[in-house]
Amino acid sequence: MTPVATSLPKGANVSLTMADPLLRRLLVGMGWRTKRRGGQPVHLDASALLVGRDGRVPNRAHFVYYDQLATQAATSGTPGPADVDGGDVEQLELDLAGVPDYVDKIVFAVSIHQAQQRGLTFADVDDHYIRVANLDTGNELARYDLHEGASTETAMVFGEVYRHRSGDWKFRAVGQGWADGLGGIARDYGITAG
Repeated sequence: MTPVATSLPKGANVSLTMADPLLRRLLVGMGWRTKRRGGQPVHLDASALLVGRDGRVPNRAHFVYYDQLATQAATSGTPGPADVDGGDVEQLELDLAGVPDYVDKIVFAVSIHQAQQRGLTFADVDDHYIRVANLDTGNELARYDLHEGASTETAMVFGEVYRHRSGDWKFRAVGQGWADGLGGIARDYGITAG
């Protein structure tokens, strides 16, 4: 039987393991449509942070972003011109068995490139979402469409995949924004500059 995707409101969660007991690898897709500002396109970047039990990223090797496209368990990729057809703009792959035991959750964030310099916020972004699917079967398990009015935010955590104490993997719809970009998210999760 094919699992049915769950559409989640902000703050809700769903057990991915219960939705698909054969789940081993996840595809995390994120999409959006951007408005043009001053004739220039708005460029966004997806990232993933592998977070320990203490709520912090152990070190930079646990941070997937545009300058580092892979860690032990997560890999970033861009599927192509999805901004045109409404599909994923960026995708990350997650090997659940490869997630170290000391990692409690994987946080998925999106930031606006050069937001401060260009005066951009998530008010310049429409139809943003995150979805998780079984990478091996393609079956979508959960989706969160963000509807927040984000007039000051330049980076947002769209969602997170986390280990439940039962051993199940769950997905939570987060939708939390930062006004100081990806640097603010990285700082709050313990990644220091340098």
